[in-house]
Amino acid sequence: MRKTLVLLSLAVLFCNAGAWAQTAAPAAPWWNEDWNRRAPLVLPSPGVALEGVPLVVSGRQLQELAGGESFSTGSLRVIGPQGEVPCQYDEYDGTGALVSAPNHELDEDDELWFQADLPAQGPAEYWLYWNTTPRPPGRYEVTVRVHDPVEPTSLAGDVQFHNRACLIGLRGPATEEDPTKNTPKNWHSGTLTYIDMFRQRVGGGFPSGALFASPGTEIKKWSAPRQIAWGPVRCGAQIVLPEGTVNLGDDQTARVKVEHRAWLFDRGAWVLFEELVTPLDPIAKWRRTYLTQWRLNPDGSDKIFYSIQGEPKLYQPSADELQHGTGLRFNQPTDPWMVKYSPSEHLLTGAVLNEGEPREGDLREGGSYGYADINLRHYDTLNNLAPNETLRRRFWYLGFQGDYGDGALAYAVPQVLSSRAASLGAVEKRGGG
Repeated sequence: MRKTLVLLSLAVLFCNAGAWAQTAAPAAPWWNEDWNRRAPLVLPSPGVALEGVPLVVSGRQLQELAGGESFSTGSLRVIGPQGEVPCQYDEYDGTGALVSAPNHELDEDDELWFQADLPAQGPAEYWLYWNTTPRPPGRYEVTVRVHDPVEPTSLAGDVQFHNRACLIGLRGPATEEDPTKNTPKNWHSGTLTYIDMFRQRVGGGFPSGALFASPGTEIKKWSAPRQIAWGPVRCGAQIVLPEGTVNLGDDQTARVKVEHRAWLFDRGAWVLFEELVTPLDPIAKWRRTYLTQWRLNPDGSDKIFYSIQGEPKLYQPSADELQHGTGLRFNQPTDPWMVKYSPSEHLLTGAVLNEGEPREGDLREGGSYGYADINLRHYDTLNNLAPNETLRRRFWYLGFQGDYGDGALAYAVPQVLSSRAASLGAVEKRGGG
């Protein structure tokens, strides 16, 4: 598979409204005469069929489509090859809450989410419909859930999410009396402490490197997790640490506000974790490290898929190498994604760390390592942060059940969870509205 294929960038579609404007989909019958505006969205294939891929269109891109016209966010509908697709319009600033008011004012930080099915060959055509006069949001079945833990334990989290494929838990503040002690009660505060996919425990403490997640004086400052959205596409919860002190090195510290949000999507095993960090003091330089880990089966059957500067790679030590320690240790400057395929479990799990483009002047680099335990690690060097400048980081964990040893699905992961992707076409108008 060529580098250009890996970098093709299909989705979580932060749709650049100008990049593909010339490639608008062919004219299609108007879905509903009561809607007077629409725009096409043509999604290229990742080379393997994928169902339920999360896609997002930002409020800023919707503002560009509106072009100064009135825009009813409640009227937004997504129409795919098989008809109407459930969609969900969420606030981003402050709350992340689900929007239900027909006359909600379009904000550049709002987000329209839906899940798309991508074919193995050829593009998929979707359309966004909206109205210039207020309409209530669509009504769809809601099957994804956010709730109190079914069986509260130190690992289950203080709030849980589940759908047909996943059960995940988000942990709140530490419960150990002494927050500096190295005990299970002081680990994974404010993170996804539990990830179960297809009835198998696949992860926890995700993402490692999230702020104030390990033993320390600050971890009791986390608020209790609270539900922020529960809709037909995804459900989410939020946890906030109003003020904490981070160590910048060289005896320097800074105060920051931290918010973590966790999301589970309705279809499939797609988990999203967001970290929002707002410095309260100026920061000249700050180096962050993110990490997640996979353990290899000692029989040598597991495969690790990754890439370096877009070039696909495979790591698979044999059973003899794992048993006798004779194989090469993994030490690679990887791109910020990795996938493990386990044929004994027919399970593929993967992660994308720190998804999105860096700020101007910032540096991102990989330094993944391991042998029988493979660690996907990435560094983020941030420069010249101003007080009240909010940094947003996204981390994905995903899973598929089936036979995926050929790597086609694995190498599609960085494409379908990329910020560089397909775009919205030109607006079409109907009637005089």
